[in-house]
Amino acid sequence: MNPCRVQHRGVVDSMAGVVIGRQQMRICRRTVLQRILLLLLPLSLRAFLISPRKYSRIPTTTTSSSWQQHRFPSTTTTTTTIFFFPHSNVDDHHQRPMRPLDGSISSSLPHQKYNVSLLLIDHYDSFTYNLYDMLAQLTVHPPVVVTKDAKDVDLAYLEKFDGIILSPGPGSPHEQPLLSHEAIQKCPHKPVLGVCLGHQLMAMAYGATVDCAPKPIHGQDHWIVQQGHNNNVHTMSQKDGATSDGTETASSRQQHTLRHPSLLESLPSSFRVVRYHSLCAYNLPEDELVVTATSSDDNVVQAIQHLQYPHYGVQFHPESIGTQHGMDILKNFVEIVVDTQRQQEAEEKPHVTLPSASSRSHQSIIAEPSPQSPPSPTARFRVMMHQVRPSAQTVVEPLQVFERYYAHQRYSVWLDSSSYPSRGELDILAAPSRPDDETGVLEYFQGHDGKDILSRLEDELFGHHESASTMIGWIPNKSGKLTLDETLIEWRDETSPECATTEIDTPPFHYRGGYLGFLGYEVRHDTQRYLQHRDNTNNHATPPSRTNEKKGVPTAAFFLARQSMLYHHPTESWYLIGLVEKDGDIQENLEWMNAILHDFDTWEENEEEESPYASTTDRLAPTLDFIPNRSKETYEQDIADCHEHIRRGDSYELCLTNQLQARVDMAKRSTADLYKRLRRGNPAPYSAYFRWNLPSSFHGDNRWIDCPQPSSLVICSSSPERFMSVSRHQPHPEIPPFLQAEAKPIKGTCARVIPQNGIGRTDAEAREDERRARSLELSLKNRAENLMIVDLLRNDLSRVCKVGSVHVSKLMDIESFATVHQMVSTIRGTLSESKTSIDLLRASFPGGSMTGAPKIRTMELLEELEQQVERGPYSGCLGYLSVNGCMDMNIIIRSAVLAPSTDDETWKVSIGAGGAITALSEAQDEYEEMQLKARAVVAAVQDWASKPGMESSKEMMQGNKNATTTVTTAK
Repeated sequence: MNPCRVQHRGVVDSMAGVVIGRQQMRICRRTVLQRILLLLLPLSLRAFLISPRKYSRIPTTTTSSSWQQHRFPSTTTTTTTIFFFPHSNVDDHHQRPMRPLDGSISSSLPHQKYNVSLLLIDHYDSFTYNLYDMLAQLTVHPPVVVTKDAKDVDLAYLEKFDGIILSPGPGSPHEQPLLSHEAIQKCPHKPVLGVCLGHQLMAMAYGATVDCAPKPIHGQDHWIVQQGHNNNVHTMSQKDGATSDGTETASSRQQHTLRHPSLLESLPSSFRVVRYHSLCAYNLPEDELVVTATSSDDNVVQAIQHLQYPHYGVQFHPESIGTQHGMDILKNFVEIVVDTQRQQEAEEKPHVTLPSASSRSHQSIIAEPSPQSPPSPTARFRVMMHQVRPSAQTVVEPLQVFERYYAHQRYSVWLDSSSYPSRGELDILAAPSRPDDETGVLEYFQGHDGKDILSRLEDELFGHHESASTMIGWIPNKSGKLTLDETLIEWRDETSPECATTEIDTPPFHYRGGYLGFLGYEVRHDTQRYLQHRDNTNNHATPPSRTNEKKGVPTAAFFLARQSMLYHHPTESWYLIGLVEKDGDIQENLEWMNAILHDFDTWEENEEEESPYASTTDRLAPTLDFIPNRSKETYEQDIADCHEHIRRGDSYELCLTNQLQARVDMAKRSTADLYKRLRRGNPAPYSAYFRWNLPSSFHGDNRWIDCPQPSSLVICSSSPERFMSVSRHQPHPEIPPFLQAEAKPIKGTCARVIPQNGIGRTDAEAREDERRARSLELSLKNRAENLMIVDLLRNDLSRVCKVGSVHVSKLMDIESFATVHQMVSTIRGTLSESKTSIDLLRASFPGGSMTGAPKIRTMELLEELEQQVERGPYSGCLGYLSVNGCMDMNIIIRSAVLAPSTDDETWKVSIGAGGAITALSEAQDEYEEMQLKARAVVAAVQDWASKPGMESSKEMMQGNKNATTTVTTAK
């Protein structure tokens, strides 16, 4: 390989400074020698030579030359590492390096922030809070965010701010409300920055035409080229502006004197940016606007500036994870605001007083704890915990525990890391402490009066008079019965420094008991309504009137687990957790723990007993067909409609889904039986079995039979995707504990090679399997899909996380499961002290990987495309909300949802599947991807329907068969 050829692909994290882009370039030998010499210079001198600029407060940053995943150290450093970023078509070799790869911003941001007031007008985009977070890192006072239709916001309100930012958003600039136009037209001397839709608004306000771009581009990185570098004189070819095909005429060459600095000042003459747009500006008036940057491949206008006013627009997204120099662009704008303040006449500005609702919104997003916080309330719960260490004589597997204690409970859950050891370490099995105990059972139906499910959970877990802290007490680990004498148990507040220094008081997991259950997709109406109320908007999210295809199925359901069994795979240890109120009696939990230990001691004697599911004969049933809710032809037409919405700018990406449905005779069939087949054929790290209001009775032939009730529900999930988790961290006793949020979206799927011999892949099969994974990794379409959802989830986390804490720790990583390869990214952030896991759910539900972007408008479009059929639990989330504030939720995909039929003794089985539709999608490929995602679940249900019994748990654990059945769908 030629050492002078460098290949670079990548992405810029707006918080951590990770830069990645894609390019191929040749570097001359002289340039290489120059860089080697520069590397020998002291760091401070090197940074000065590479990055001179007018504004000394703009920091030096770093670039990475890899498009691969990046891991961020937990500690920060103040040393800036400089990577040279050569360009084949750049004549400016004084390019400033990008930000450090240390997960922090300490080395790339000024110690002194800018004391300016900024207003950020949100056009209901899913990237607005990425802008918010980046700007908040630059200013003393974080920006105030108002929606485009916020009440009580008028021209007088706009005048109170030093600068205005117009966010991206769906739709056309012709459709936007008066507020967005007034921000440009009636604030000529106030710095205004328009991003994407805001850029189009600005161009249109000054007489340009906004129409369809040569082609829609969303989530893709492209080169842009600056059209001038001098701050005061801007030279470019401009006669009639851009032509109808997006190019500019070169009939005359003019020089324009700019009154204000360039937004792109001191940046490279060419760099890579991420584009999300279907429309663009044409025919810019030369007496008003100048084009300061265009895209290098199609010459579409990418940046504009007004000749006289400090008004700027960028068609690309500076806040995207994939845009180089994004923070520098925003910093330039903030410095322009500062300079404009100095140039304008000195006058005392009125104090910014927000409308009451907007003020609440602002505080709910960025409020930091006051220096003198009120005393913490007492802990509500006490947690009893006992570790059962592994025994050489007895190995008790989670599947065996599930069968014995939980498979036939009326309410139960198994959060199952069935793909261990490849990933996933913890299994949680729980049920209400007594079979008929309805205490702590929360069932919610959308549209009924009363509190929504998240408000009820918030009251239960984080009531006004309680804290999320927990008192934890370890039961002595010794043989014999557990003591009933509470005085021997040492209780400690888990968040106290003393507890953090005690090794036994830090179990290797975050769950402490709490509420387990699911949120169905239609809970989105509640979360959207909450955000709109908080943002003081004129819109109101109301569930549409529709025919509910899932009658009796609750929209959401949770129960309080007072007794839980946890299996930690790495240590092969069982943990018994008992939850009691702070003044409650612990004896019931002690007796329960004692009974479990007795069972474990005698487990070997019972292990060979016949399973209730054992069957001496396999009675084959006819092949079970799944009927799609919408036919292949209709689904492909829906894809065409998605393309039209994207072309018009209504959406960037739509996650279109379908429902595959079948009916299965209930006779002598257990839903737990189905789940065991699914986990064997398609093990996944976020698998789950959830059983709701489904009593069981023992019938003859050693079989348990489920007895459905009107609101019975079973979810059998083999989900590979984490939606959101919240975990508590305290790296050092002197550091206060904090809550870290994490999202792991999946976008990008391809089928694995299934071994033909049923044992393992041959060398040829392994090579083909690796080729498929590599093809997925390099797929432009899948990378664009993934990037869009990463930007969306960064936005959602930034609503409730500390400013500057949201970062991407893995980008477009390929993870392999039993039947598919998937492209997975990981986004993390630190929750603000005033925020809880419920706030995180309100800010982020439903998961962006199941909606697309921008989320609100896209969900409206999907509702119409999917014929107003409820998704139900599918594409919602399932997991736990712990009493200590921690949480872990999956995305309910690769799942079968079972509900009893109201007119006959059958199970109505529904399997949801779909995929993200972008401008690059092909209808046939998308339909096949939908079938691929449903295949393993369909195969498990077909196998279950054909055999009313099941082999023993021992045989199941030894099973190694992968599901390969082709999805059967009618046209």
